[in-house]
Amino acid sequence: MKGFAIPLLFALSVGPALAEAITYTASDGVEYAATPNAHGVVLEPRDAGGAGKLYLGKACDAFSEDYGKGTWGWANGGFGADFPDFEIRFPRQEVQWTDSLDCRW
Repeated sequence: MKGFAIPLLFALSVGPALAEAITYTASDGVEYAATPNAHGVVLEPRDAGGAGKLYLGKACDAFSEDYGKGTWGWANGGFGADFPDFEIRFPRQEVQWTDSLDCRW
């Protein structure tokens, strides 16, 4: 029983930290919760404001129900997405959902 208690205690103490979503703040101050998936990441605004839900794909593609299809990229100064009539930036923040060098600006 002792051998079971320590791993269980460790799992309970680490579990909540692993479940927390990554939060990014756009240049307009709106916070977005990032949820990685098999295709990239979904950025969902935490408040009613903002650009709505954004989908950033592994192939540097972006989609927004409000703004349509676009592209996204990252650089040393942050990351962002460009749509035909809209752009959103997340300055001074690192992309944490991929370690790929793709999508660099």
